[in-house]
Amino acid sequence: MYTPVRAKNEVYRSREHLTLEEVTRLIEAASERGRHRLRDRTLLLLMFRHGLRAGEAIILRWDAIMFDAGAISIKRLKRGESGVHRLQEDELKALGELREKYPESVYVFASERGGEAEHGCDRQNRRPG
Repeated sequence: MYTPVRAKNEVYRSREHLTLEEVTRLIEAASERGRHRLRDRTLLLLMFRHGLRAGEAIILRWDAIMFDAGAISIKRLKRGESGVHRLQEDELKALGELREKYPESVYVFASERGGEAEHGCDRQNRRPG
């Protein structure tokens, strides 16, 4: 059986990251479209500023947010180092608004049903039936 070998990413593209301008436009777009604008905007903001992977963001719970200290406790899933990060004023404001909008949720970025959100990899690995 032949298994195709994929070339390294640098063959396909010259960089592996978004520029600050691109991220800013992405966050602005999330603020303008969709049913969960505040949630999506806050999600992108925190992912960008704190280097969160999708899996790290979706398991983030409200008890990890320390509003009084202006900090967030981040649990890394891979080889990164877990720790506490300072939150900027706009992050605290967005998180406060999100908390008010979804007061019953345990998760910061909850699904529509209030549970842990999913990211694309979870949906792709699920088998129908």
